[in-house]
Amino acid sequence: MLIMATYKEKHTWVPFFHELAVKLLTYKDKQEQLRELVLDSLDPSFTKHILNSDGKFQPTNIDPFTVMGIINRLTLVSRKSEVCKVFKQIFKMDTAIPSDYEGVPQLSPLKSVFYWSDIPVEEREEDIRHLWELLDVVMSNHTNDEIGKVYDIVKNQKGIKFRATIALYWIKPRTYLSLDSNNRQLLDHYGIYVQNNIDYADYLNIMDELKNKMFNREVPCNDFIDFTAQAYEDSGIVAEPDADVVAKAPHDGTQYFWLNDSPALWDVDEYNVGYKQTYTAYGDKGKKRRIFKYFEKAKAGDKLICYETTPVKRVKALCEITKGLHKSKEGEVLEFVITDKVKYQVPWSELIQNEVFKNSEPGKGVQGSLFSLSYEEYQTIVEMANKEDRSSSSSDSPQPDYDTYNFDQDKDKPFIDKVEFQHIVELLKRFKNIILQGAPGVGKTFLARKVAYQMMGEQNDNNIVMVQFHQSYSYEDFIQGIRPAKDGFEVKNGIFYEFCQKALAAPKEQFFFIIDEINRGNISKIFGELMMLIEPDKRKSKYAISLTYSESSDDTFYVPENVYIIGCMNTADRSLAQLDYALRRRFSFYTLVPEFYQAFKDFLSEHGLHKEFINTICVRLNKANDLIANEELLGPGKMIGHSYFTDVANITDAEKWWKDTLDYQVLPYLKDVCFDDEGLYNQLERILTGKEE
Repeated sequence: MLIMATYKEKHTWVPFFHELAVKLLTYKDKQEQLRELVLDSLDPSFTKHILNSDGKFQPTNIDPFTVMGIINRLTLVSRKSEVCKVFKQIFKMDTAIPSDYEGVPQLSPLKSVFYWSDIPVEEREEDIRHLWELLDVVMSNHTNDEIGKVYDIVKNQKGIKFRATIALYWIKPRTYLSLDSNNRQLLDHYGIYVQNNIDYADYLNIMDELKNKMFNREVPCNDFIDFTAQAYEDSGIVAEPDADVVAKAPHDGTQYFWLNDSPALWDVDEYNVGYKQTYTAYGDKGKKRRIFKYFEKAKAGDKLICYETTPVKRVKALCEITKGLHKSKEGEVLEFVITDKVKYQVPWSELIQNEVFKNSEPGKGVQGSLFSLSYEEYQTIVEMANKEDRSSSSSDSPQPDYDTYNFDQDKDKPFIDKVEFQHIVELLKRFKNIILQGAPGVGKTFLARKVAYQMMGEQNDNNIVMVQFHQSYSYEDFIQGIRPAKDGFEVKNGIFYEFCQKALAAPKEQFFFIIDEINRGNISKIFGELMMLIEPDKRKSKYAISLTYSESSDDTFYVPENVYIIGCMNTADRSLAQLDYALRRRFSFYTLVPEFYQAFKDFLSEHGLHKEFINTICVRLNKANDLIANEELLGPGKMIGHSYFTDVANITDAEKWWKDTLDYQVLPYLKDVCFDDEGLYNQLERILTGKEE
């Protein structure tokens, strides 16, 4: 008989570890105090690995990850919780002590510190200082460039290497992936190969590749925590639960059921926890519903899985029957109450892949409305519905493991003022679809992601997908199409279809689909019948339609309300056709212009360029753009964008940087747009090179 863990919540270690990291950061300049606090408060059995044979602490200071490692070198949940209890007390933490440690990488008991003892004292203390810097830049939401500089120093320290990724995963497990040996082995299984001693840029690429594979369901995990849990389960290295968190099916007479609910009759999302609903035992024609015995059998206190049928086809809520079959104005009905909205709305396509569910009555495709479930089947569905906990049912604030975002505090913000930025955000909220158009290099795609961050309030790239249209891009790539399979051909969903399914699973979150070069594709061919579904007032299940490749009339699709589409359109390429008018009606359009003014000047100044030099090049660029904008055959859409001049991280010779940017990027572009007017090109070249000054 299967024995299942009955944790009320999963991944409870995530908020605890995050708050612990916040608390530890306050000791960055009080490391001796931290050392004494930890050693004095914990039983010596927990800290002997950081002491030498004489019982003396080797380094003068202590790093934050070695402190966190005290928890993560232990195997028993009870031992881990004992340490967490002490940490909660001495650091005055608010978060509850974790009840599970699923997906936490285990440190080897023989190698549980992040410094190396057999090196000169000065070098060891310097290594510890770098570890504190790594915690600081990550927790303070610095840019990837700033984090990368510190990370690349830390990973080259003796004894660190991939252990730096373990540390980052502990504090932000949905942002960073641990590259410990178990995860590397599982990555290799899925065709993602990790080279030895990779730098931060390579690390980001590996995580992006895994995210894409998870999104496309090539890797059957939802996030880095699921992936790590799978890797450790495969290896057999998991935290061993205590007896009191393992339970068999309760013997209290509770029964478990599955209810098929039609969204046309009752949309679960429109009702809150605690709402009571009834379900008739007879159909429209007065006939008993199929498998009527379950309606007769159900009683108060029984548990119910509420599954919303076509076109949603997802588990939506957990309910409890409050009255068995009884007479009402509607006839004989069951009454039940919503006890919980599930954290992850499991789609049918995922349910049917689960071996336990596949053998249940609903999984076998039995026709009917109410089905009996075994305790094992019920628990399996509940655990699947709890595995993605990114939105809080009690608060609208973002969870702590994503970096928060606010335009005012962004050190790498777009070169537009707050009013203009907020206007774009408001347009997207209202119309749900927007196209950012402008000349090459005005930062359209860069701005698109920042707008998404602002609306979410966090830098959650898991809810953002970007594609680029081109002339060969098709409906089959975007929505759905017939593709080769092992046994012939099969209908395969496209990237936007899968994206919408992901958004349906998390209705409280916002999702952003960014289309770069939207006018390069054949819009009518790519969007097909989606043209109607993306309208703001058609984002409901009642507008669901059958797609071109739908296999049955029940197989329908609609675009959910929490999906926002941001298109980016280059206005310079005269070879591109006009946008489809049907699509144009369904988008708002916002024109971006080059910004060679104060924000741009401040940016260059922050990267070491002199004020006089900055003013000179801005005068030239603005003068050139004024000429381009007023030319009848060119116009504002072909002006020079500011993005040509944002690659300033490692400038050693400003004059050479300016000349190279002109000679190899800007002037070739102008040569192309002025192909039939050599005189205009020569005039622009003289302006930009200063020959007219």
